[in-house]
Amino acid sequence: MLTDKKIKEFQKLYLEEFGEKISFDKAKKRAIEIIELYKIIYHPIPEMNSIYIDYFDADLQQWRSRKLIKKWKKQFPDLVEDHHFNSLINPSNKITDFTFYEYFTGFDFVKKGYRFIFEPYVENYLLQNYKSEELRVLKLKFLNAMKDVVGEEKFERLKVVCHDFKTGQPDLFIYKSDGSDYFFAECKSENDKLRPHQNKLINLIKKIVPVKIVYLIKK
Repeated sequence: MLTDKKIKEFQKLYLEEFGEKISFDKAKKRAIEIIELYKIIYHPIPEMNSIYIDYFDADLQQWRSRKLIKKWKKQFPDLVEDHHFNSLINPSNKITDFTFYEYFTGFDFVKKGYRFIFEPYVENYLLQNYKSEELRVLKLKFLNAMKDVVGEEKFERLKVVCHDFKTGQPDLFIYKSDGSDYFFAECKSENDKLRPHQNKLINLIKKIVPVKIVYLIKK
């Protein structure tokens, strides 16, 4: 039970930690928020939907040679505005197998009538620290598309939840244009596992938007 005495103790701790004196009502509101957040973080994670996608070694080799990237760009020209995706075509830029899992998953769902957003980091919404204005506008376009699908209320809650997690956010946001289905996707190789901080964040996100773990299985 949150008594007046405990709230006053919280006021004192807040002042010592942040150097700011807050009112009794603000201290009570903040304390309740922290308690609720604690309950969510340390609540056992519900069973997650897992998806398994097969790929062949030839797919991975074509990715490493960038042939698969060029193929997707030609096949889905309206879906590859992603700055990061386009940068991968440049041989001087680094290309990794981890990124292969993410884009292979994304385009697998594109073939099923979905769209996807790479690195849907909602806490970056409206930040100014992009390398160029063009990139900032492009990022906002994708994040606004997500906001249109999930709704402003859920989007704002996602921003709050993700703010304190610098890493561990899901790799993709996958959705249908009409909003009939959407979810976050965390992509893993068949032997990879979720890290503890990913578990905590996914547990929070699942309270707002569905999350699916996608395992890429080499055939």
